[in-house]
Amino acid sequence: MFSPNYLLAQVDFIKNVTDQIINPIIVFLLAISFFYFIYGIYEFVATGESKKIEEGKKHVLWGLIGLFIIVSISGIIGLVQGTVDSLLLLK
Repeated sequence: MFSPNYLLAQVDFIKNVTDQIINPIIVFLLAISFFYFIYGIYEFVATGESKKIEEGKKHVLWGLIGLFIIVSISGIIGLVQGTVDSLLLLK
């Protein structure tokens, strides 16, 4: 149905989009989550108010959740790219 050159061109396009758009977004979101996590640790450790300590705990929790989600998405993207690449090399 599709020629191999057409499929390879589509894979190259997807790799370029991933390398030039998605990966920088992932790095940016990782940085935001990391700094949010660090800010939560600062609130938890540096302040003596119970309200700030609770906010710090929430920031640490959500920072870790954000980091986990972003790393998981990055892994899924890598897995799909690797699978597509290996399937196209078999044909």
